[in-house]
Formats: sequence, C-alpha cells, structure tokens
Amino acid sequence: MLCAPSVFTMIAYITRKTASIALAACLVATAGAQQAFGVHGQYAQFRNMSGLPGGSFGVNQDGDPDMSGAMAISTPIAYSLRGGHYVAIGSNTSYDSRLRFPSKPKLKDFGVTSNGTASAMAGISTSIGDLTVGMNVVSGAFENCYNVLFTPNQPKGKFTLAVGAEGLFSAGGFIGPGFHSDADRAISAFGVGTFDLGKNIYVSGGWGTSRFAKGFANMSVGLGPRARVTVEHDGYGWNYGIGGEVAKVRMGHGRDIHVTAFLGKIQGRYAFWSLGIAF
Repeated sequence: MLCAPSVFTMIAYITRKTASIALAACLVATAGAQQAFGVHGQYAQFRNMSGLPGGSFGVNQDGDPDMSGAMAISTPIAYSLRGGHYVAIGSNTSYDSRLRFPSKPKLKDFGVTSNGTASAMAGISTSIGDLTVGMNVVSGAFENCYNVLFTPNQPKGKFTLAVGAEGLFSAGGFIGPGFHSDADRAISAFGVGTFDLGKNIYVSGGWGTSRFAKGFANMSVGLGPRARVTVEHDGYGWNYGIGGEVAKVRMGHGRDIHVTAFLGKIQGRYAFWSLGIAF
C-alpha cells in the first residue's frame, strides 16, 4: 500500500482537527458487517452512507454545507467542502423496514439487527482546488477507512467535475464477508460530475473502480431552503430519502453549527437514518 509521508501528515492533521467530533460520532457505530449486503464483492460498508460531501447532507457549489445544495446518500457529488468546514455524521441502517437504533452484537446471523456508521470530514482549500478528507468508522472495534474528494479549480458554471476515492487505508470487511485481510481491494477511485439544473435541482453521475465499477447517479430536489429529497442508483439498486436542517446553533464570529437529519430507504427496503452536525 502506498504510504507517502506527506499523505500521512495531511491525514494526521485532519484527524487531530476532527478528533473530538469523530470520537463522539463513533459511539453510534456498531459491531458486525452489513447483513443486508453481506455478499462477496458487494462493498457492504459503503452501501449506506458514503462518508463523502453530500452523503445525507447538502453541499453547495461554493463548498459550504447547505441543504439548498446537492445531496445524495451513498454516491458521490462533485462539490468538495471548502477549507475550514467540518462535518460529523452518525447513521444506522436496519436489516428490515423498521427504524432502529444501533444494536449490540447477538448470536444471530452477523450479530445485529442493524448497523451503524460514523463519519467525520474536513475541507482543505489549496491553490488548485478544494479537498475533503474524511474517515468512516463502521464498527465498535474501530474498523475504519479514509475517503477523499478533490474539486479542482474550474470555471464556475452549471457543471462541476471532481475526482475522489473511498476505502483508503481501510481495516475490516469493507468488500464483504471473507475479505477482511484484503484491504487494498476495497479502494474505489471515481470521477463524478454534478449539474445544476436550476430551481434547486441537482443531478450527479459518474464511474470508477471497484465499488463504482457499475457507475452511479443521483438527483436531489429542494423543498425550500432547509429540506430536500434525493434518489440515487448506486450501481446495485435504488436508495431514496428526505433530509433537512433541524436546528442551527449560533457560534459567534459569523459561524453557525447546522444540525441535519435524514430518513430514507436503502435498496428500497432497508430503513436508514442519519443525524449530523456541520460548521
């Protein structure tokens, strides 16, 4: 696995900046693999929340967390977070249509009736574009990976391009049962384009390797400035839901903490929810 010192330095910096957020979010992550997608090569732990910008919360073209911007669930959008923005989200996917809280391991199937994921991410602005670095935690044993999204500087218009990857430096069964010792194969690179159709409607699509080898597409439609619905095809099936800003806490110095929530279905049948903060 490639481990350039500069990469580790950047990841260490981001991890320190978001450590308190990540540790709090990790409390909702449960042990066990994603039973609903527990098949070899199904990339179980990436099939609910992407751990990328737009993953159950909105991001606008300027890189600000904003429910009037593009939103998806498990698939990418092309808008990276701008430097100085941070997001932490906890989510849970049930193995049926009932909304559940993360559950403790049991001697049944893969151990739980639902599965939690925690994600923390931060934006970095550079002279050539905006970069988001994030970490997903998918179990109580702290199985985790890093994700990145880079939006290069480009003429501002209706269409935006970005590149990224999921599953960097992963540890655990991200591909599916039986692949716990083959972490390199979980790395999924992708390219994505997001198109602003106007009237608060965004469409994104792309293709990549591994997890994204079948392609993906998503669309979200605003229901006002603080809520939007989204539907996506992740290459394996349909996911959909509604998300919104449920509270805003004034921090001072012109900054606010936005509290977001999301309710939906994964593969059209597994109940999914998330709760996060962005600032």
